[in-house]
Amino acid sequence: MTELKTLPEIIKGIKEKNVLLPHFQREYVWNKTQQKNLILSVLTDLPASSSLILKKQPADKFKCLKIGMRNEIIKEDGDGDCYYLLDGQQRFTTLFFAFHNIFNSDKKSLNENEFEKLDNKLKKRWYLHFQNNGDVVLNYDDLIFNKEKVNDYLPEDLDSFIEFENLNKTDLKSHQEDIEEIEKDCKINKKIPLFFILNHKTELKRILKKIFDDRIDEIKSERKYKDQLIEILKSKNFQNTDEKVAQFYNKKEAIIREIDKFLEYSGYKDEWVDGIFDHFHDVLKEYKIQPIVMEDRNKAVKTFEYINTGGTNLSSFDLLCAKIGSFDLRKKVIEKTKEEFLFFDSNFNENKSFRLFEDFGLVGGNEKNPSVEKKYAEYLSQVLNLLHFKEDRGKKPTDKEFSSSLLKSKYSLEELHPKFIEDNYKNAVNVIKNSVALLQVFCSHKDLKAITNYLSLVQIFTFFIYQDSKVKSSELKNLIGLFWLTLFTGRYDSHQNENSIEDARNMYKFIFQKDKAIQDKLKKLTNRVLNTDGFVTKKELTTEKCSNSLENNLFMFLRSSKNKFLDLDKEASELTIAHDIEIHHLIPLAKATKVGESTKEIRIKNEHLLNATMNKTPIKKETNKLIRDKSIDQYHNDLENYTTQFDYHIINASWAKFTYSEKEESKIQNLFEARYENFVRDLRTFLDSKLSS
Repeated sequence: MTELKTLPEIIKGIKEKNVLLPHFQREYVWNKTQQKNLILSVLTDLPASSSLILKKQPADKFKCLKIGMRNEIIKEDGDGDCYYLLDGQQRFTTLFFAFHNIFNSDKKSLNENEFEKLDNKLKKRWYLHFQNNGDVVLNYDDLIFNKEKVNDYLPEDLDSFIEFENLNKTDLKSHQEDIEEIEKDCKINKKIPLFFILNHKTELKRILKKIFDDRIDEIKSERKYKDQLIEILKSKNFQNTDEKVAQFYNKKEAIIREIDKFLEYSGYKDEWVDGIFDHFHDVLKEYKIQPIVMEDRNKAVKTFEYINTGGTNLSSFDLLCAKIGSFDLRKKVIEKTKEEFLFFDSNFNENKSFRLFEDFGLVGGNEKNPSVEKKYAEYLSQVLNLLHFKEDRGKKPTDKEFSSSLLKSKYSLEELHPKFIEDNYKNAVNVIKNSVALLQVFCSHKDLKAITNYLSLVQIFTFFIYQDSKVKSSELKNLIGLFWLTLFTGRYDSHQNENSIEDARNMYKFIFQKDKAIQDKLKKLTNRVLNTDGFVTKKELTTEKCSNSLENNLFMFLRSSKNKFLDLDKEASELTIAHDIEIHHLIPLAKATKVGESTKEIRIKNEHLLNATMNKTPIKKETNKLIRDKSIDQYHNDLENYTTQFDYHIINASWAKFTYSEKEESKIQNLFEARYENFVRDLRTFLDSKLSS
């Protein structure tokens, strides 16, 4: 019996016709980017969501298609148990054709026949290049295999190295000729075919050895690679390395022979070749897409109808719902989400009847047919995983586990058994409600759409999961400080770069271990906020429009850093989470218009000075509409009278009097820079107070 858990089992199940695609399924639709993203996830051992399959019963007579083949009906099922694939077709198809060669006949004509039936989107072969535009991957630079580094690779690390080549019918040969041709090409172009990893060990190792030999010859032939040669020799405990390498590049024949002989017999080549092969072979051999197996056809049909409404894919949470037979998990989660609970107001006083405003966007649909929003569904699966981790270990995760296994979401739905889900779904909902309540009450986040840093949210989830005693206001303040710190230090170009992992560990030690040294280190990070090359600097904030997400975060912070935040209207009314907010240009764009030019034309110029982030502030939508209906003089006169509100927006009376002209742009920039300095000062003071709590 094929279990269909691992990648090899899935490939075997498809090949032997134990995985059946019901004819009512849509066609294969994934484009090359979607295919590539899944392949990258597999190669870096990141989880893919589970599949949903229905075990075939003797009475079932569904007409089924051959996976990846256009209009080819399977006339005879495979031996043993067979399964209808309800959700996972795109993933199964992609993986089957990326990591398996269907052109394996010794007769060219049979391979051409297979090619004709294949979906056009699958007529390609995928390769991993070791060198691409001067960049290198997989320790190709120094040929020292580092298992820990390779284990930590994420999709973005390999993204530019994964490529495909389109197949043409005329290119096809007999199986053996094809393999020989591919091997020859890969040796020349320093790449490995992905379908070699599972089934062509000998050929793949020959390719890797040739790639190694060419690289070591390159290192030995050019002095610019001296440092790499030194590192290579030192890694194998070669003596007097620096001195002898200098002599090597000065063509000392005795030294050349000595180093060549050492490299030949040190086992260094096999270490690199075997390391690369074993790593990828092990990853592919063990890679899992855990199936949710259903035997109740009625429930399977209802589930299929649900996931295909609007053409949506099954989420991890939908698969969990499919596992529960005793009650409607989706309905129970929605009911629990809408219940009031114990939380805090903005002054950190307990409110036993707290409700999330508009359910924080966790629940969608309407009263008759409420639904769990997709992002909320992802959070539920992730939190259930964290709860399972806690139950399984019986203790808090170590800082290393926290920054790798948990933050990478390396979990399996297979381990979340129905009984565990039934016992823990309420707890999972409460964890998420507490976490998003923190963002709503103290960080001005109205709903899910406002969250831009999900790494921080996982940390908040973890805090509420492992908080055994009553939550203290000082701990909430720490979490608030850490949340804004992660947004404004600019250390993350991805959720899993080295900075994010280091910061995650530091934050873990600060939250759970109360480490004073880490607290001091985090407080020093506040010097980086809103002034980091590669993220955003003072110059950028004061001269041009920054990204929407950064601007939104900046102005959410501005609103949440004060007990109340006033609108720019004559009543000095307060902005609350209930109001629709728009971003308003303080010095109007109309000030810069010329004859024949409109404010709309200026608005799209990101580098126009008046579009600078420091020329903007949040106000109510209705207030913004009233301002647009005013003349510029009237707006200025009104603004001058709103002195009470100036401090809230970090501006002063000068803004109400300023007249724009291109000649005075330097004066305007000075105005923006002064606001920036005050903004950053307030932000650093705020962070320092929260991290000191």
